[in-house]
Amino acid sequence: MRARKTAAGAVLVVAAVAGCAPESGEVVGRDYTAPYTWVEQQCTTVTQPNGGSAAQVCTPVTRYEDESYSLRLDDGESAGWREVSEHDHAVCHVGDLYPACARERGGR
Repeated sequence: MRARKTAAGAVLVVAAVAGCAPESGEVVGRDYTAPYTWVEQQCTTVTQPNGGSAAQVCTPVTRYEDESYSLRLDDGESAGWREVSEHDHAVCHVGDLYPACARERGGR
């Protein structure tokens, strides 16, 4: 369970900063997050129609997170994580220039 929470936290961190990444630059990091599922309780309070006692009803809900691929880019002025395709992640390595590395190796 702890591993799932850690994985979920990593996804949130990457997702939170993915929009801040430069569109191009040197690849300085790579990240892959495997798909995973987790179950959480979704609770609602139900009150009797006549104003009587209230009861809380909880239902387990299964959530699914797809796999994700990210590259950390640095353009000399800013750096950040950018979500990329599986292909771009596979062909672009630390030290490469993105997106040129993806185009040169059969991408886009």
